[in-house]
Amino acid sequence: MYNRDDNRPAGDQWRRTHRSEAELQRLIHAIATPRHSRALPGATKEVIAPARHFTALLPCKPEGPAILRADGDDPVCDDPEGTDRNAVHRRIVSLVAAQLGLVDGV
Repeated sequence: MYNRDDNRPAGDQWRRTHRSEAELQRLIHAIATPRHSRALPGATKEVIAPARHFTALLPCKPEGPAILRADGDDPVCDDPEGTDRNAVHRRIVSLVAAQLGLVDGV
């Protein structure tokens, strides 16, 4: 089964394409290039850990992970051990607000 919007395998197949959290973190760090720095002067990059891409989505209901696994869907509720999704959301909001000058510092 594949994600409808791209050619990426869904669910467990998607998880197997990433060998480790360390590999995923290397990919994340590789994304920030000088081109991005020129397009967004003063922008910074922050890695929030433990977290994955899907951690930025809304918190899941307790039955969410089982439903997604049964449907063979993307693992949007499977955060790394020790992740506090609400804390991650608060950090993202504070970083964006600071970048936009809506608050003093982070």
